[in-house]
Amino acid sequence: MSSSGLPEDFLRQWKEAQGQYASMDEPDSADRRSDDAHDLTEDEAAEHLANGWERLHEVVPRFNLAVLGNTGAGKSSLVNAIFGEIRAEVGVGAPVTQEVTAHDNEAGTLRLYDFPGFELGKNGRDPVTIIKDELSTIQKGPEEDRIHLAWFCWDQGPRRVEDAHRAAIAELEARKVPVIAVVTKVRDDELAEIEEFGRWIRNHVAGLWSHDTGSPIVCLTRSKAPSAGLVQLLDESRTAADATFRDAIDAAQKLDAAAKRRAARGLIAAAAGSAAAAAAIPVPVATAAVLAPIQLGMMGQIARMYGLNLKGVLGGGTALLQLALQLTGRAAVASLVKVVPGAGSVINAAVASAWTYAAGEAWLYLCDGIASRKIDPDQVGPVFDYLQPIIEAVLKSKFPKS
Repeated sequence: MSSSGLPEDFLRQWKEAQGQYASMDEPDSADRRSDDAHDLTEDEAAEHLANGWERLHEVVPRFNLAVLGNTGAGKSSLVNAIFGEIRAEVGVGAPVTQEVTAHDNEAGTLRLYDFPGFELGKNGRDPVTIIKDELSTIQKGPEEDRIHLAWFCWDQGPRRVEDAHRAAIAELEARKVPVIAVVTKVRDDELAEIEEFGRWIRNHVAGLWSHDTGSPIVCLTRSKAPSAGLVQLLDESRTAADATFRDAIDAAQKLDAAAKRRAARGLIAAAAGSAAAAAAIPVPVATAAVLAPIQLGMMGQIARMYGLNLKGVLGGGTALLQLALQLTGRAAVASLVKVVPGAGSVINAAVASAWTYAAGEAWLYLCDGIASRKIDPDQVGPVFDYLQPIIEAVLKSKFPKS
């Protein structure tokens, strides 16, 4: 703890947050839902949290990634290193599931299309024909199922580009799917030779994605341990993908904690805008629960983004559900009035927005800590007391003269 009573890591995160919020566009305040003005019951709070959980896809559209390469090229290890294990297999139509396996992560922010390796396909079918036919099926299907980006992986051991590889990349390019080249299983003792292989790919493989300079991007990765190559691949994927899906990439990945927080803060900013709209005509402090559906929905979205189990969050009497009630109920209002004396007996748009930012940052800090296993919510003690200094710090930053 710092001398102010705030966790040191929160101080770093809040400094990071202020820069992020300052660079964001004005929050979308279109969502002005409110409920009757009363303290919510546990069941009502759970319902609003669950609604936010289910509505995450409305604000963070799913990112669809295809991964191709020879069998044994380290595709699965690469995906696990960046996104964690993705076990939920989904059906996307019989023609696709015959040869391509599709998996969604628990949060619904990522779909992984795992294409077959470049060996003989089922029933002796040519693997390039498989890719061509099934890529066509996917890209002609529903918009939300179409591939947005592909990683093409080469194992550094063989260091060989085959005609089938070129043909598959050409098929992806023809359907306007950006393809990032990835060399996997990089070894430090052979780095010079691997870098030469990467340069050869840049110069001799057509159809790979590149920046405006025109030089294709080739990422050299060690999939079993964090490395600059993995970070580069994540950064290049954000750049290559349509801007619509960048928050989904940040939400799905497990490599860059700051990027995941950045995506979550987009949800907080939007909820703060909605809360400000709901309090455009000031509401009495005693009826401040009209903001609770907005704030609880935000919390549900953030919890899902961090992969927290919905049943674990909403189970009767759990620390997280009790915290959500406290952050949106009279306990939070008491803290609000204490820190912002100007709030008086009513909550206006500015106060509603600040309260939502404070509740959001406290909830984000908790979810981030649980996901990284730095915080055990059942061992924190009075959770609201633990997070109250965080809430007050955010409120004071919004009302520095109070």
